[in-house]
Amino acid sequence: MVNISMIGFLLLSGFFDYTESHEQKPHKYTTKNKSESSLFDSLMKQCFKNNVLRCDSCDTVSLRRYLEESSARIENGGRNQQARLCSLMNVYHAWLILRLCASNGLQRISNDSMFLYNDTLMIDRSRFTLATLRASILEMAQKEQLQIWCSLWDGTVSGASHPKKEFHPQTYSSTIKSKAKSYFKSTHDEYVLDRSKGILSLSESLLRELSLIKGSSMRETPYILELILPYIPEMDAAYCLVNKHMLRVRSMIVSDRIQMVQ
Repeated sequence: MVNISMIGFLLLSGFFDYTESHEQKPHKYTTKNKSESSLFDSLMKQCFKNNVLRCDSCDTVSLRRYLEESSARIENGGRNQQARLCSLMNVYHAWLILRLCASNGLQRISNDSMFLYNDTLMIDRSRFTLATLRASILEMAQKEQLQIWCSLWDGTVSGASHPKKEFHPQTYSSTIKSKAKSYFKSTHDEYVLDRSKGILSLSESLLRELSLIKGSSMRETPYILELILPYIPEMDAAYCLVNKHMLRVRSMIVSDRIQMVQ
């Protein structure tokens, strides 16, 4: 006959062994590596709501501090070109948003010829305006053979979308590829292909980027097709490839009015 008190003792011991073994096993949520959002990512979430720039929500003090600290890191950092390029892009975007928030509701960048030239910033012992910093970034990207035109926002709804995450060298290539594909799928069409007339119309913002990279003479069809064919819809890409010698490229104006809430 089994002693009832002995059974109780065994059950109780088993219970303690069970609970002890489970207490030692880490909780499933603690085993995951959670990457904290950078200050830049947090600031972007504050600044934009439903793709609208909310100037009333922008923490301009933190943006300015991020801008100053990032500029100092560029000066004191190494000479890895891709890391430097990412840092310059982050500085450019932080600076651009600060300028937009201070512009009292600027609605169209091209209506204010001095917007990109008013302020200057010292980076690595060189003085930049937004315009010259943008041109330098595009030039560096061209040397690295990187399609930066799809990732560098100009403060408008046309062209590249506003930044949502800080650029890092480790994720840079995958980021610009995804941005390039979405560039031609925005609600504001960046191009129109008229097959009956053999005309490829591209937004002035894209052609402006190309002129900054290569000069206004580099708007030839072969060069432009080389840039955009990997990203436009497959049927259009196939048509352009077969008829590339017949295609004519034209510029079209895409509204770049930015939605801002003061």
